[in-house]
Amino acid sequence: GEFGTITCGIKIKDTVPPGTLTKLSFIVGNNRQGFLEEKEILIPLKIGPRINLLSPASGTISTIVTLTGEGYLATEQIRIDFGTTKSIVVTAASIIGSFTAAFTVDSQPLGLKTISVTGLLSNATATATFEIIDKTPPMITIPQSIPNIVSTGKQVKFTVKVIDRESGVKFVIIDLASIKGTSTQQMSDDGTNGDEVANDGVYTYKTTIPNSVSLGIKNLITTAQDNVSNISNGTITLQVINPKIISILPSSGTIGTKVTIKGEGYYASERIRVDFGTTKSIAVILAE
Repeated sequence: GEFGTITCGIKIKDTVPPGTLTKLSFIVGNNRQGFLEEKEILIPLKIGPRINLLSPASGTISTIVTLTGEGYLATEQIRIDFGTTKSIVVTAASIIGSFTAAFTVDSQPLGLKTISVTGLLSNATATATFEIIDKTPPMITIPQSIPNIVSTGKQVKFTVKVIDRESGVKFVIIDLASIKGTSTQQMSDDGTNGDEVANDGVYTYKTTIPNSVSLGIKNLITTAQDNVSNISNGTITLQVINPKIISILPSSGTIGTKVTIKGEGYYASERIRVDFGTTKSIAVILAE
């Protein structure tokens, strides 16, 4: 037809500041009629700021985060807010309105956090998100067996102290296969089964050593997992014995009589103390 529409694309230069009124000139014409007409239109351009780079996009507390952006007023001060922390860093835009900044992730709850980058003169704001994650496994401390030397047929209590300040402990288990138990025995921190105080971070399991367990040192592996699947291990060392007195010869006698005692079920090369009546340590020997 005689009239129509045109569509064109334009690129805004980086030097155009936010909110600037910019003149755009259009030259239109009709070749058949042989004339050109120039139209000049004044329009407001809202140049929005943006974040070009966020690296990394997730990390643990103490991670160093770098970000770059553009679209701010030349040399204006730029405030960066992170999650609940206002002004975690303040920087200045370049003469073309771009910026580069870095900050260290501070202590905040896990999850997605908003990063807001605001020009203090233009009040222009760009946002991005960063996820605080937990890669630190639970810390197992004070693994112990009470007592640490136990006879078959006797009770024993296993305890570990578990610390996880980020995502929290999901479970703690102990491998009891070497003492004829399950390899994934749950330990508790609820005040039951030998656990003395609920929710104090000390996980406990109490059991009886079966008579069929072989004698010697047992290394029992404990495993703690937090709520984001980080895992750590610890080791509880237990010595299983089954001491027996086989014979005492003679079974009676006068003062000065020499008595010979034979026994078994002690740990190889361990020191054995013999008490007699009111006399402690009347003899100390080594097991064979």
